Order: sequence, then structure tokens, then C-alpha cells
Amino acid sequence: MRATGVVLRLAVAGLLLAGLAAGASGCSSKGSAPVGGPVGGGTSASAGGMNEVNGMGYMVHTDHVADPATVLPSFASAPELARLYTFAMRHPEVLTYIPCTCGCGGMGHESVWNCYVRRIEADGTVVFDEHAAGCRICQDIARDAIRLWQRGSPLPEIWQAIDAAYPGQQTPTDYPV
Repeated sequence: MRATGVVLRLAVAGLLLAGLAAGASGCSSKGSAPVGGPVGGGTSASAGGMNEVNGMGYMVHTDHVADPATVLPSFASAPELARLYTFAMRHPEVLTYIPCTCGCGGMGHESVWNCYVRRIEADGTVVFDEHAAGCRICQDIARDAIRLWQRGSPLPEIWQAIDAAYPGQQTPTDYPV
């Protein structure tokens, strides 16, 4: 029985170290890629209707709508990445209120949305961020947030679930109202 406990603790420690190593090596920003084209304008129902951009060029909130003809960049072409990037592009009203804990706050990210999208211009052009394509933590957080949102969970409940499941230094994300 004692040997089983030691083996289990070693396995958990190994998984934690592997996760930290992946987060440290995979969570780097290699730049961003503007994609998309002009649309007729319009707004989404994001709270606050703010289009605030921080000093590092990341949008905090957006009421801009992504151009529906936007094509994902090549770094988001794998099926699961395409699903996550597409959701982020189409639903900033969800992911701009969900914190990320991979350590990307120092890169200017304000929420997990910024791990995928740097900003959406007024004309609908989406400026993607490559960060999430190489960061398992960002992908897991977005995947969990999407699953809870699709179940009908309110944003504060999603925030609390992410907060409980992903300890660590959070991005300076506004709490959902």
C-alpha cells in the first residue's frame, strides 16, 4: 500500500513537471497575424461595449464583429486549434472575461481571449495571436470555458470553475458582470 502511494505521488509530480515544462517552453509569443477583411461594421453584445487596447496592443474588450470571411492562419489549421481559434474570434463576449494562468499576463494578455486574438479592428479584420497554438494551458482553459458556456453556464460560474481548476498567476481579467 505504501509503495502505491509513493508511485502515485511520483507520477503526479512527473505530470506537474511535464506540464510546467510545456507551459514554459510552449507559451511564447511568436507574433501575430492579421487576417480577414472589411465588413459593414456592427457590434456584438459584449459587456461595456469597450474597445480598449492596452499598451502592448492587446484589446481588453471588443464590440467589433469579426469578418465572417476571415480565414484562420496556418498555425491554427489543426482541427482542434481551428475550433478554439474560431470560437475566440466569434465569441469575444465569453473569452474576454475568462482569465488565463499560463503566465502570459506579462506579454500584455488581459484574458484567455488574447491568447488567440490580439484584437478585432473596426472593419472586422482579426489580428490573431499565435500564442495559444503552442500553449496547452491556454487550450485547456478555452476548451473548458467553451464546454461550460455551451451547457448554459453563466460567465461568473465559468470564471469560478476556471479559477478552481487552473491555479497560478492570472491575467488581469475583468470579472464578468
